[in-house]
Amino acid sequence: MARVIKCHAKLTNQSSANAGEGIAVKPRAPSLCAFIVAFAASLPVAAQSPPAPTPGASVAAPSAAATSPCAVLEEDNGEQRRVDEQRLAKQLYDSAQLPQPFHGVLGSNVLPAEGLSRLTIDSRVNAVQQSCVMAFLADSAWGLTNLRPLHFRSVNVDIFKDTSGSESTRIFFSIPDTESPSGWLYKSATLILGAYPKAGGDPIFSFSLPVQISNRGYSRTGGIIFAVIAYLCAALATWKKTGLSGRASFSLNPVQITAGVLGDGSISQLQVFFFSLLVASLLFFLWLWTGLLSNISQDLLMLLGISSAGAVGAKYTATLKSQLSEDTAKFLYAEGWYSGPKITTLTDRPRFADLLLTNNRLDVYKFQMAMFSVLVAIYILRTGTTDLGEVKISETLLYLIGISQGVYVGGKAISERETSLDKRIKSLAALKAKFAAETDTEKKDQLAADYAETANAAKADFEAIAGISVDEGKLRLA
Repeated sequence: MARVIKCHAKLTNQSSANAGEGIAVKPRAPSLCAFIVAFAASLPVAAQSPPAPTPGASVAAPSAAATSPCAVLEEDNGEQRRVDEQRLAKQLYDSAQLPQPFHGVLGSNVLPAEGLSRLTIDSRVNAVQQSCVMAFLADSAWGLTNLRPLHFRSVNVDIFKDTSGSESTRIFFSIPDTESPSGWLYKSATLILGAYPKAGGDPIFSFSLPVQISNRGYSRTGGIIFAVIAYLCAALATWKKTGLSGRASFSLNPVQITAGVLGDGSISQLQVFFFSLLVASLLFFLWLWTGLLSNISQDLLMLLGISSAGAVGAKYTATLKSQLSEDTAKFLYAEGWYSGPKITTLTDRPRFADLLLTNNRLDVYKFQMAMFSVLVAIYILRTGTTDLGEVKISETLLYLIGISQGVYVGGKAISERETSLDKRIKSLAALKAKFAAETDTEKKDQLAADYAETANAAKADFEAIAGISVDEGKLRLA
């Protein structure tokens, strides 16, 4: 507080006897006044307290630069929120045009609506985990038209270390289903993504990337179309002649499409066919939806391997039963079985019952494998629609499926078609020799009947294996 000091020199009119003193006082009075003023000025001045705020008066808000942008957006609403979003997105977009301290790449330039996307930064960025990560979508980078935010609660950050030991920062964010394009599989957009320090300030990094947003429904339809086309191609391949023999009529029956070597229904081949069709269709769907060919989990690969091994084992068993020794082959050549016309079409129709029956009896090995195959197929269809690399099948279930395959192949080798083609042909040779040596007419008739029955059973296997038609006259003894 300023001090104001007034100094007055008062001279009293005295008598002439005192006139000299009055004149002497005049020069001393101003000197004393000046001394007092100088002393007062040297004293410390007390600081003034600010005036107390008037009740009801508003206090000025802190600067937005000193506050987390995410906190600002959470506090905003209405028009002010849109203004702040536009400002922050523009700042991130402009910053992204400058050289960045980090290099970031998207997992794919196709962002799946209703799915998860990932931006990977090729180094460890510790500051990101303590930052405010923001992401925006705009229809066009020019003017940031139709700007909309991807809210913070849909963004996740982690540090990833690969097998080589190098670290990277991965930022995950989801695209809401409201972003799905209508009327087409994809639509173009601009992704703006960056991170601010939580205390406020300039962005730590920012990226602006052109992207395509996919429609999950249309991608699913594309996967179904792929499965239908693949199925039709398999059906056509079994209908028309493709180097070997085809079937006389077109059929969509999966049992007929996957028939075994001997023309009957094969559950092992049907299992491999449907597992392969299911996995391939899901891969195609995920490629349309995410722009990436999904990884396949180790469990799923083991399942496909077990199924394929079972199919190979079943085919090998059938092949062993169809092999001919040198003696039986010579006998068939002598009987003229190899001189018949080539078979160009297959007229026999495998039955659905062939998948579960052996010699017209329920085969528990086939039934067991069929139950677990259906169960696993439904599980894959439900869990593999986001990422086949995440499909997990318990180790015990894989063991059980493997045991089912082994028991099925073993049972097929033991019980199915108890008599092999080679044994049947050897029986024909023995019956023919007995017929020639026999003189009793009744016994010869019985031998001829046995020969015809055995020859008819051998004919079906021979025609399926050799692809040569055998004339009925060659199945009887003269």
